[in-house]
Amino acid sequence: MDQQAQPGAHEDLDDVTWVASDGLRYARAEVALLFKAAQAREKDRWDAAVCLPMLSEESRAWLRGAVAAMDPSHAWLSSL
Repeated sequence: MDQQAQPGAHEDLDDVTWVASDGLRYARAEVALLFKAAQAREKDRWDAAVCLPMLSEESRAWLRGAVAAMDPSHAWLSSL
């Protein structure tokens, strides 16, 4: 799997993060899972198993497209 950034791949900060009531900015779950998909260690697979069922269909679709762009044969695609 090619873990280098896709040339030209970018998102607006507000689209990939959210701001908590304390003012801190956090990565959206689907974005964090994308980074985990690039490594797919045992703990990353566990996090995906726990988090994927909680994602909205819109978030799952975003993650599906991003993972497919990174690796069209990625094992997680069948779960997305």
